[in-house]
Amino acid sequence: DRAMDRELFRAMAREWVTLDLGAYADIFEQLGEHDASDVTIGLDAPTLVVAGGQDSFTPPHLAKRMVQELPHGELFMLADATHFGLMEYPEAIAQRVDRFLQGCQLL
Repeated sequence: DRAMDRELFRAMAREWVTLDLGAYADIFEQLGEHDASDVTIGLDAPTLVVAGGQDSFTPPHLAKRMVQELPHGELFMLADATHFGLMEYPEAIAQRVDRFLQGCQLL
């Protein structure tokens, strides 16, 4: 169930008005070219990728591809979550991360 943390969302919205929108625009311009493969190549640790099915910033197909490239990757896809899934589904994500960490074994 979606359980938006409204206070967290309000705090984030308050911070938005303090952003340097020019710098933010520069960041958004470069997001299309962002690729984390230089960080994930050779990563040999259990890795949980949390993704939102409605995330337009990091679309689900990119999260799926990332997991396929990780030797010990797992995907937790929240079908209705956006890029702000942590605020939309905090308990579901916390529970899944907890299960993931409990199941991790050193390789």
